[in-house]
This record gives sequence, structure tokens and C-alpha cells, in this order.
Amino acid sequence: MMTSSNKAQVLERVRDLSHNDVNCLNEKMKIYAKWSTYDEDVDMLAYSADRHGVVALTNAVDTDSVLTRACSIVDFAAGTGRVGKKLREANFTGPIDAVDGCKEFLQKGQHNYRRTFCVIIKVDADLPAELRSGSYDAAIMCGAMSATQVEVNCLSLILAAIRVEGIAVFTTRTNQSNRDYARRLETAVHNRVSKGEIGLVFVRTVDEFELATSSEEASKDSKYIAGIIYCVKKLS
Repeated sequence: MMTSSNKAQVLERVRDLSHNDVNCLNEKMKIYAKWSTYDEDVDMLAYSADRHGVVALTNAVDTDSVLTRACSIVDFAAGTGRVGKKLREANFTGPIDAVDGCKEFLQKGQHNYRRTFCVIIKVDADLPAELRSGSYDAAIMCGAMSATQVEVNCLSLILAAIRVEGIAVFTTRTNQSNRDYARRLETAVHNRVSKGEIGLVFVRTVDEFELATSSEEASKDSKYIAGIIYCVKKLS
């Protein structure tokens, strides 16, 4: 049984390993590579981005006039394959590829995917041709769009991977330390909507996105931080 002492240790470990601000993403990938308790820790954190992201994609696909659950999907920042596993559990039967900068994480989850690409997700990333071809029906990125992980400008990489009329789902947190990032992401999304590049399918707020790793980060009168789920359709 998880004691309060064990829980405090896990929260501290998540704060130090996941939300730490390092000089470069290469260093963060080295930290992740040594995080042997990752899946157990995020389970304890009541992490829900993967679940909400898959539900959002499922709803979008099921209400789309063309897409079905046999569509091709690319999972950005796939980590240990939590999203891939949930997609299969949701009866997505088409090819699913994974992208992540941590080789060790990809190896843990590779059985959930057709192909895996070990690439750090950043604006100047040298992505394989498959990820730049606009050939996927859908893209998903759960949990990684934050101030200490994937830059707001990387939205362009997600959209470049999918075809016109394809669907993209991505999430971010709205806790204190990520609030400015969340505002910049919101601005970036609405700028693309105003230019006719994407259409906003829906935006959903999740009050209990994951447990806060400190009282300063928690939402008011809650032990959780909130998050946002974006679902967009590529128009051009």
C-alpha cells in the first residue's frame, strides 16, 4: 500500500525528473533513460493526459465523415507507449507509429507500434521523411507540450505529419509554472485558425489532469492541476 511518505517521494521524483528545467533536451532524454520507475510513478500521479487524449481522438474520428478507427496515427512524445496501448484498447486497428527522443522509453513500448522513430521533438529536428510527408490521418501528443518539454512552435511538426482533413490532438497543463506556455499555445492555435490553416474541432478543460507535485502548483481548493485538450482539423 502506498504510504504518505512513499507518495511524497514519488511526487518529488516526478517534479525533479519530468518538470525540471534543463539546458537542453538531450540532457532531459538522458534523465528519462535512467527513470526506471516512470510508469509506476505516473500511475501514482493519477496522470490522465493519455486517457483524455485517446478519448478526444476517438470522439473526433467517430464523428468524422471520412476517418475510421482503421486510420493511420503518429504518436508524438510516445514515451513508454501508454497512448499506443490505449489506442489499441479503444479498437484503433490501423498502423500506429511512435516518435520520442528517449530510446529506452521507445524500447519499452515498441510492441504497441508499427514503427518507432527516436528523434527529439524540437523545431529544428531532423525528422525522417515519413514524419514530414503529411501522410498520416491523425496525430496525437499527450502530456509533452509544456514549458520544460516540447516548444509551442513544434505544433508545426505535428501538423506537417498529417494530411489535409487529418485530425490532431494535443494537451497541455494550466498549472502556475506552465500558465504562460498554455497562453502561448492558445494564441498559436487561434492564429492558425484565423489563417485558415486548421479548424478547431473542440477544446476541453480537465480539472483533475494529474496530481500537483507541490501545493503551489495545485488548482484552488484541489490537490490536482488542470489541463486542456485540443482537437483540430488540418485545413491547408
